[in-house]
Amino acid sequence: MNRDYRTPEGQNHNEVEALKKAYEDKADYSAQGKLLITNVDAQAGVYLPYYSDDTNNMVYYEQTKEYTYYPMFYGTDYDLEEVEIGDEFLEIPDANRDVIEDFCQQRNFHGSSEEIISQVKEYFQENIPYTIKPGATPRRSDFVNYFLTKNKKGYCAHFASSTALILRYYGIPTRYCEGYAISYEQMTRDGVLVDDAEYSDYYNGYSAIGETALISVNATDADAHAWVEAYIDGKGWTVVEATPAVSEDDLVDFWSEFSRAISGNDDGNEEVENGGGFNFRINDNFIRKLAVVVMTIFIVGVLIFGAIFIYPVIKYRFLYARAGSSDKLIMKYMRYIKKLKRRDKEFRNCINYEEQLDYLIQSGKMTCTEGDKEKLLDILRRAGFSANEISVSEKEFAEGIIYK
Repeated sequence: MNRDYRTPEGQNHNEVEALKKAYEDKADYSAQGKLLITNVDAQAGVYLPYYSDDTNNMVYYEQTKEYTYYPMFYGTDYDLEEVEIGDEFLEIPDANRDVIEDFCQQRNFHGSSEEIISQVKEYFQENIPYTIKPGATPRRSDFVNYFLTKNKKGYCAHFASSTALILRYYGIPTRYCEGYAISYEQMTRDGVLVDDAEYSDYYNGYSAIGETALISVNATDADAHAWVEAYIDGKGWTVVEATPAVSEDDLVDFWSEFSRAISGNDDGNEEVENGGGFNFRINDNFIRKLAVVVMTIFIVGVLIFGAIFIYPVIKYRFLYARAGSSDKLIMKYMRYIKKLKRRDKEFRNCINYEEQLDYLIQSGKMTCTEGDKEKLLDILRRAGFSANEISVSEKEFAEGIIYK
């Protein structure tokens, strides 16, 4: 599902019209569905399922909107008119051009559009690991360049951004997408049955799994995702999922690894000989007890270390003294935000500057006019993301409101 602000006619208008016509003509593998979206506690926006033109359905706080969509299946018979693709879908920023060119020439992706897409996905799966903690991109370093050349690990936004530019290098139009992705497994595991609804009121036509009960499922920040859409002649805008899957081989079983480390053997249950020639076997129960002792000592050590706060304070003051106006403001602001999040659970859900300021004002923790809030928001954004320093007077203005 996309959450996107789109033009009234929709970005996937051609695909939607073709799929809608196929459904009306009762073509094979065609269908129509309806999806109810309730905004529990998110930004107002168009929470658009794929292949829907309901682009004017803004879902505001605590409101519910119905979206009509026409799913696309493998084998769906539909006629798609070719459309003119703008140059913006092939643009590679100057800051990324050299890195993208070197990257592609070294990997030598080749073939049709579909073959190149498959090769890029395979390369990421085999060579660059997925992680939710890739570390921060250094200041003034480009997000994509740092990911491809230095860090070489990341989450969905890294893979999607890089894939979009790589495919553009080969002349394949792309666009970067963000939204929510709900898996079938998640729906069957976490979904709640909707008793007072008829299947035919919400879905008609072909279904790969047959008629099922209607369910309701929560989409949270944990379901937020980024991906790419590539324009393929004859198919329209097609989803490209380049973020690597996490295989079972990538998941480390702690007890097995610890047992192996203790015994010095892959079997995890090896006989060990002491100096007197007496053989004994390290069993799983002993290993688990030993692991608990080791982990307890480690945790106690971490707690003691964390209690010694002098070093962080000294480090903060040292970095603050050397920072410019922008960094000084962001350092102070983040320190202030961190303290608030410890005391206010609801505030932890506020992710960006706009959400944080709105919450602070609404909760009475910050007092300022609407004009001052917009000015403060602009200063914070420039301080955090612009290469140009904010002025000293802007820094003082922002601090005056934050600490008022």
